[in-house]
Amino acid sequence: MIAGGYDASNLKEIYERPELKSKKAVIAFVSRSYDIMINQINSESNLNQTTYYYRWNCSKECLARKGFEHQSHHRGKWAIYLRLVGAKPPGEQLIWKDGQKTPKDISQIDWKESKEYKSYIQKVD
Repeated sequence: MIAGGYDASNLKEIYERPELKSKKAVIAFVSRSYDIMINQINSESNLNQTTYYYRWNCSKECLARKGFEHQSHHRGKWAIYLRLVGAKPPGEQLIWKDGQKTPKDISQIDWKESKEYKSYIQKVD
């Protein structure tokens, strides 16, 4: 975890961390991690600059996209788990944490009537 600062392969260390012992503490820990990454991205003056992290050698923008892809993977796994145990996953707010207005959900019927949908070219059946 980039912003978390722990060795994910050391389960003993993970189970002993106080910030990972309660639901409230885990939510705060993850929120701080998101804030750190968002602030880091916002403070970068050149996202096209090539950098190296772990096994990736690419632009800083590429690393930000990789981080978003990675969190989406884990978010999806967690959402499936919650649904399997009968709980509703919370709404995703990561990309709206920077003060932007949260988008409004629209119905499928409204979406199909929008100009964006009508201009969409379907590539797959």
